[in-house]
Amino acid sequence: MPKSKRTRSSSKPPIQHTALMNLWDKKSLGAWLQKYFWCIVILLALLVRFWKIEYIPYANDADELAYIWAGQSLTEFGMPVSWSSFEHAATQWYWLEVPSDVFSDQYVMRVKFVKPWFDHSFVLPIIMGTWSHLLGYSFPEIPPAVWYRLPFLVLAGINLTLVYQIAKKVFGNLPALFALSLLSFSPMFLLAQRMVVSENLLTTFLLLTIYFFFTERPLWSVILATGLAGLVKLPGLFVLPIITFALLAQRKYKSAALYFVAVSLFVLVGYLGYGALIDLPNFLAAMRDQSSRLLGWSNPAFIFSHPGFHTKAVLDLSYYLILFLGLLIFFVPQTKETKLLSLLTLASLFTIWMTSAEQDMLGWYKIPLFSLLAINSAAIFSFNLQTVEKSKKKALTIPLFIPVLVTLTLINNMGVVRFPESPFPEAQLLRMIVLGLLGVTLLFTYLESLKKFLPWILIAVMTLYAGQSFYIVDQYFEANCKDRTCPTPTVTLRQKVKDLFKLTFQ
Repeated sequence: MPKSKRTRSSSKPPIQHTALMNLWDKKSLGAWLQKYFWCIVILLALLVRFWKIEYIPYANDADELAYIWAGQSLTEFGMPVSWSSFEHAATQWYWLEVPSDVFSDQYVMRVKFVKPWFDHSFVLPIIMGTWSHLLGYSFPEIPPAVWYRLPFLVLAGINLTLVYQIAKKVFGNLPALFALSLLSFSPMFLLAQRMVVSENLLTTFLLLTIYFFFTERPLWSVILATGLAGLVKLPGLFVLPIITFALLAQRKYKSAALYFVAVSLFVLVGYLGYGALIDLPNFLAAMRDQSSRLLGWSNPAFIFSHPGFHTKAVLDLSYYLILFLGLLIFFVPQTKETKLLSLLTLASLFTIWMTSAEQDMLGWYKIPLFSLLAINSAAIFSFNLQTVEKSKKKALTIPLFIPVLVTLTLINNMGVVRFPESPFPEAQLLRMIVLGLLGVTLLFTYLESLKKFLPWILIAVMTLYAGQSFYIVDQYFEANCKDRTCPTPTVTLRQKVKDLFKLTFQ
């Protein structure tokens, strides 16, 4: 007997936006763009992350150098040596001068090193040490930032692809494109994603865990991805109890037990094996120092008060846009996938609540959380589409406030770049822009005939949103350093291109 229409409809792919789909389907080019437009977005996202990659963060950033020096020493001597923010025995400290000609500064860095260095695991140091040696640098030299950040450009491309693929799996193609664009051109996160920090690599394995689980890949692949997330940095294990409970909820008891035990053993053997090969007593002492370090927010409201990719606030409104839209995941109809995303979001928030700091905000701690929030932001389209379908009304399914909030974000973010001679916009111009945005919002709220233009408006606004990220990343260093001394990189992409042209045409 043939299946009923109701049965067949239960396996439909995620709902698509009818008004926007009509834009794609008018030409064959539209069909091609619908299929591959996400690739164009990611290529643009990588371009803006590569643009002036050597300037911000500063070319002598201490947190990045900690991983590079640990990696150089580990791959050269089999012993990790780097600077530490923890108090260790006095006999472990020694001072070294670290001169560098890859950035201009008024002083020679004098660094207090600890040996052995166990502040973080060995995964990222080995990657950075190997890459540093391929570039021709050894301990304790400083490679040019334009080169040592290149592996993280690759990681950014992988992470953005996974954000899109997960959002597409759960919410559909067009909501996923919105989520991808929101994260791709957020000034704060495009700067954070090119930093040499564990959270960027941790995010890769976290997203792989979610993707493998949602696509029902073999359990060993989920185990490996979660294990590597924990091995990169212990906070990556926040995904372990969530996936375990999800398997238990599906009554896959053997899989749940195997997953939990295998990941736990993988991480435990990896950490203890690394410590035992080098210096187990000192390794255990370092782990004790790490676990008893006085960190953590006094309250979770801290996440709403200090946007920033590094150790200082950057008033980038896209931070709050991703945060608020991402938190809407708790208010959409709960499916197996949205429930898991909700729990992972909470677990990630609780993890950085316990491990981050209020006075020194360590903005890169938020990279895994905001990658999840970006995926969640697609839910606003999915929820709106389901509401329209149930009511059987011919309504435009783009929520009106989305283009308004994105427009507000890009206008706000133009103020992130403030030069000393013009820190504020002209009052008349500012008032005209704000009143104009308010007027357009009122018109589209109450004039039904204008709402058919909302898809086009959203496309135009997202294009401008991408443009503001290029402007900010191009001007941010100059705006911050025009009236003060900053570690300006002497090895720049622009200079290397000029040198290449000279050699080519001589």
